[in-house]
Formats: sequence, C-alpha cells, structure tokens
Amino acid sequence: MASRIVPSVLLRALLSGAAFSCPVGQLARAGLRTWRSGHAVKSRAASGYPAHLHIGVHEDHRRQGVGRELVLRFIEHVRTEEGIPGIHASVVEANSPACALLRNVGFDVLGQYGVIFPGSPRASVRMLLLGLQVPSPGDPQRSGSSSRGKGVGR
Repeated sequence: MASRIVPSVLLRALLSGAAFSCPVGQLARAGLRTWRSGHAVKSRAASGYPAHLHIGVHEDHRRQGVGRELVLRFIEHVRTEEGIPGIHASVVEANSPACALLRNVGFDVLGQYGVIFPGSPRASVRMLLLGLQVPSPGDPQRSGSSSRGKGVGR
C-alpha cells in the first residue's frame, strides 16, 4: 500500500513545484542548467584530459606558492601514472590569479561555459576549461599542450 502512495505524493509535489522551491530543489535546478550548458565543452575534454584538477587555497595562505606547489605535485603524480594523457581544470574566468597560475604551468584554454548558482535563475558565471597534456613516463619528448611548460618538469 505504501509503495503506491509514496510515488503519487512525490509526483504531486514535483508537479506542484514544491520540490523545487526549497533550497535542495534550487540547487538541483541550478545543477541541471549548469550541466546542460557545460556538458558539451567538458565531455570533449574528458577523453583527452581524463584527470581533473580541483584545488582551493585559504585566503590566509594565498600568494605564498602553495597553489603552485599543489598543481606541480599533482602534475608529477599524474605523469608517473600510465595511460593518463592529460589533466583538465575549470576556473572562474574572473579569477585572474588562478588563471595565471594554470597558464604559467602550461595549461591551455579548451573552452568556456556558464555556471548557474542556486538562487540566481538567470545570472551565470563564465568558466574556463583548461587542459594540459602530460608526458607519459616513457615519453620524455612529449612536452605538454603548449610550448611554454614553465615549471612542469622540476
């Protein structure tokens, strides 16, 4: 009996909009819109750049080389793994220090997409999708996706 009642109650809540007016519903809607806007850009990068880099440094420790060291160590770790040809990272386009850090170690822009945050139905934030090709352990000639490669082979 309960197996018939619960789905109908949930269906009515969804149809009335009650499920999407709560914070969880707003988060789900924003996530769905973001997924739709960035899916095509990110899916192209997933095959060539399967490793994902995501870092954050507390504001008290920024501008001290902590983020750069984290990125370089991640690159070195990925480099030692067989079969991982590249790394991708998403960064807010307006975050110029993070963009500069990733560009300085050799990441190139693969694409752009918008992210929609909960509670802001129309406003989106521009994101950059960056990628770095990583040489495999047995291929020291392959140098990354750009000729810069600064700081990548310490």
